[in-house]
Amino acid sequence: MADSRSLLSIADKLHVTLVRIDPHGETTLLSSQHIEWRHVLGDTNGHFAKSVELFGVGEESKVIVGVLDIRLDLIPAGQDSSWIPLAGDVLEAQLDLERSRRAEIERRFLLYAKHYWREFLQMRDEHKDRLVKIFAQDEKGVHRCVCSFVCPLKAGRLLDSPQHAARFVTALGLQRSQPVGGGVRAEIWSSLFAFLAVNQGECESHAVLLCSLLLGFGLDAYVCVGTKGRGTSHTWVVTLGAAPETVTFWEPTSGQRYIHQRVNPEDPPSVTQPMNKYPYKTIGSLFNHRSFYANCQPLDIVEVCSFDLSDESRWKAMSEEAIKSISGPSPDWIQCVPLCSNPVDWILSSNEIERELRGLITEHRQVSGQV
Repeated sequence: MADSRSLLSIADKLHVTLVRIDPHGETTLLSSQHIEWRHVLGDTNGHFAKSVELFGVGEESKVIVGVLDIRLDLIPAGQDSSWIPLAGDVLEAQLDLERSRRAEIERRFLLYAKHYWREFLQMRDEHKDRLVKIFAQDEKGVHRCVCSFVCPLKAGRLLDSPQHAARFVTALGLQRSQPVGGGVRAEIWSSLFAFLAVNQGECESHAVLLCSLLLGFGLDAYVCVGTKGRGTSHTWVVTLGAAPETVTFWEPTSGQRYIHQRVNPEDPPSVTQPMNKYPYKTIGSLFNHRSFYANCQPLDIVEVCSFDLSDESRWKAMSEEAIKSISGPSPDWIQCVPLCSNPVDWILSSNEIERELRGLITEHRQVSGQV
């Protein structure tokens, strides 16, 4: 087992969600909270108990909705005679250092984002009306870089193909958040964990999850921010092939796929133009976990847009280093240590459980005369 000082470098917090399910089966997210677990490193027996105030989500993110009594046990620290707990001042010093560094990273990224936006506006006057979304508010009321919402997910044997991933995302409910008292709806981008906890969410959450799954399958996927229909804001996913002209749109709320065939506005009227059937009207920006591009083409109409992201005259890219600093799983200055390996071969065990279940189902069908 790693010692307490090595475990101190694991900065990822515990993510806890509180969900309410009413008698009709409706699921509501009441709270989404990150809890610092490393206080357990200061106890001789590896135990830590605390009452945590749970705050609401959305417009209630500043309101306490409950109190959770938690107890953490570090195993096998309590049974390991060589375990040496951390001194309280060492732990607090580390946490203060991380908070100050994170605040400095966020401050620098905000300055960079403002500079990036000013440069984008200087290119064309109409750029101020394009949907270039750099920040979004999560369920806890925290404004984050949109790139930090995307995280490549490998589904393993749970989802066989990208098409299965698209079907899985569409099975999750579509729910629009409504502001108290009416008016313009509050736009909330849920974290992946909170979204999956309630199995429903905004269109933006569907697009982020689908993009994360497609990235896990090795596709070059991005979340698109733009409009559809009568100019209503919308998000969807695009995957780019090896050739610049190989562009596929994925609708996260229906699983429908569309092939993008670019319309060249400079062609003479005698040239037959492709007829695209997708519902998307304009596109302002696209992004994933490591890239962000703003559409700086003369027209932001999807049909006439080129998706050659290497063309700097068409897409203005953000610095990948800046994005990595703000949206990476852990800052570069934190060195994570590996956890203890799982002694159970989960692949072998899952196959064995599946085999037993198949046998029980077959036996039940034979007994009940269904075969």
